[in-house]
Amino acid sequence: MTQGLRERKKARTHRGIVEAAVEIFRERGYEKTTVEEIVRRVEISQPTFYKYFGSKDAVLREVAGELLREWAQEAEAGARREGESTGAVLRRLFERLASAMLEDRALWQCIVLADALNPMRAPEQRDADRDATRAIAAILARGQQRGEITERFSAARLAENLIAMQIIDCLAWGADMLEDRALEEVLAENLEFFLRGAATIEG
Repeated sequence: MTQGLRERKKARTHRGIVEAAVEIFRERGYEKTTVEEIVRRVEISQPTFYKYFGSKDAVLREVAGELLREWAQEAEAGARREGESTGAVLRRLFERLASAMLEDRALWQCIVLADALNPMRAPEQRDADRDATRAIAAILARGQQRGEITERFSAARLAENLIAMQIIDCLAWGADMLEDRALEEVLAENLEFFLRGAATIEG
């Protein structure tokens, strides 16, 4: 029982740090958010913070992983949806991603500035990245079965390329490098470019 209480307390502290950090990132932005401010908000010591996270970036990597896993679950549901074309499923999915990023722009920009979407920089992010890639690959595999998507390349390889293309422009958006173009417009254009290529290459 004592061990159970201890674990629940640790889980509450962990969650409290994440929630407080997210609030501050939204309020103050990436550069002005500090570990000192986070521990003040949670009312814990810095050594306690560092038992859970190595840095403020580590908090953002966890948050990014959670958001990416949620998106992957939507993709998995899309892969099971009957009666819709591959293009329709993917359009809805990337529209949802753009909408989520725009609705919480301040937090997503912090995630981008921390490079928290980069699985090479954030090893703990790799499981979430694999989940998303697997889910997109399942959608594309169904498209291959229907004759909508080329079979010249594996669904997994196609999914990796599509996600890489979209992430590049999500990063550009977070760094204000898309000039006057809207995120949803850019992601939609990338998807159409991908679908045309994937559908017209002979298998």
